[in-house]
Amino acid sequence: TTLIVNNPSDVERDFVEYINQIYYMEKDSLKKEFDEFIRYISLSPRSEEFFTELTEKYLYQYRSTPHIESMYLTFLERYTASPYITDENKIRPQMQIADIAKNTVGSIATDFTYTLPNGTTSQMYDIKTPLTLLYFNNPLCDECSATLEEMRNSTLLNDMIKNGEITVLSVYVDDNPQEWKDNLSHY
Repeated sequence: TTLIVNNPSDVERDFVEYINQIYYMEKDSLKKEFDEFIRYISLSPRSEEFFTELTEKYLYQYRSTPHIESMYLTFLERYTASPYITDENKIRPQMQIADIAKNTVGSIATDFTYTLPNGTTSQMYDIKTPLTLLYFNNPLCDECSATLEEMRNSTLLNDMIKNGEITVLSVYVDDNPQEWKDNLSHY
C-alpha cells in the first residue's frame, strides 16, 4: 500500500512487466497465478482497488496495450470466484463477464443499432448480404487508418463488395459525434 501511495508509476510499470511475464502461461497456470495475485491484492482495500483498475486498464480497455481480453476474462472469472473478494466488489466484474461473453471469437455477434450520417438508424442484422465485416474505428486513429487502407487495397474484399457477398459496416467507437461527422469523407 505504501508503494502504491508513494510511487504509483513505479508499481504500474512493474505491473505491466508482470503481465508480460504471465502472458504465455497455459490457462490452468494462469488461473493459479491470478488466484495468488487476487489473494495478495485483497489484503488491503487500496491495493485491491489499485490493481483491479490496472488490470482493467491494460487488459480490457480497447485503447490499451496489450489489450488481452481473454486474459482479462480469466482474471474476472478468478476474481468473482475468490473467497477473498466481497460480494459487493464482484458486481461490476460479473457484469463485465456477461459483456465479454456477448461477442467471443467464433460466436455470432450481438445485434446493435447504429446511426447513419443522415440521422436514420438501423440494426446490424438488417444488413442483407451473406457476410458483414464490422470495422470499429476512429478517424484520428493511425492503426484504423492503416486498416482502412488495407481494406481499400484488398482485391478480394472489393470484389466481394461488388458482388454483394459482403457489407463493410464502419462503426465509430468514440463519443464525439462531431468528430465522426467531420471525418465522414474518410469512409
